[in-house]
Amino acid sequence: IKGASRNTVQTAHFGKWHMAESGRLGSPAQFGYDHFQGHEHNVDDASAGYGSHHYASWKYNNNGTLSTETTYNTAKTGADAVSWITARVSAGDQYFAHVAFQAPHSPFHKAPASEHTFDTDVSGLSDITEYFNGSPTTSSLYWATTDETGGTTTSDAGRVPYTADFLSMIEALDKQVGAILTAAGIVIDRAYWNNTTVMVIGDNGTPASWVKSPFTDGTYYKTTVYRYGCNVPWIVAGPDDIVAFPGDGTAPRDTYEMVQVQDLYPTILEIFGG
Repeated sequence: IKGASRNTVQTAHFGKWHMAESGRLGSPAQFGYDHFQGHEHNVDDASAGYGSHHYASWKYNNNGTLSTETTYNTAKTGADAVSWITARVSAGDQYFAHVAFQAPHSPFHKAPASEHTFDTDVSGLSDITEYFNGSPTTSSLYWATTDETGGTTTSDAGRVPYTADFLSMIEALDKQVGAILTAAGIVIDRAYWNNTTVMVIGDNGTPASWVKSPFTDGTYYKTTVYRYGCNVPWIVAGPDDIVAFPGDGTAPRDTYEMVQVQDLYPTILEIFGG
């Protein structure tokens, strides 16, 4: 990116790196990122001396300085990205930000109440609950909820339909995506679309514990090579010359061409002029 652009490009990685621990070949800085804030593994990864952690107590790497962070992981990742992007936009910098959220990944839990809106009362199922769970009536559809600190509760008042826990993590993530888009200027000023490209992509299908019928026969989720194990959305928003049909100029559009995550590399490089 830095070599392709005619301008100086500021680069940053936020959140999950998951390729090497601090101080070893493969850190974001060694791959050319100017700035890194996040966690290099899954938050509960006990490797590399990280020990057992959860979303409200995890090892935080701030440009090489390690500490234990107690801010909810999803919120902290979003806040770090917002702060950095806001500074870049204010300075008029050309920039590339890679924001890799941990969520929704194990350890699964109910996100903090400030980060989601899902009903937590078993006795009065919300419309969202009924939609995703098909109006469940048996106790097997519930579990003793784990919160973001790793604690559990077995009281009915604290138990929720299990899908709602997973969805609360997704809503917490979505809240931060909205904050990042606002920081980039594209929510409040349509003109920013002329020079800002946003890509949202998942890395794998839904974990087996969370898939719903009819996708429960062993071929439709993460760790399988079937369609729903590796077929993920790739959402792109930006200038018409990037997202519109070639030669047509019509946006938005859907495409069903076969692509792989490796295609991101040449695509992003071309956007920067490579």
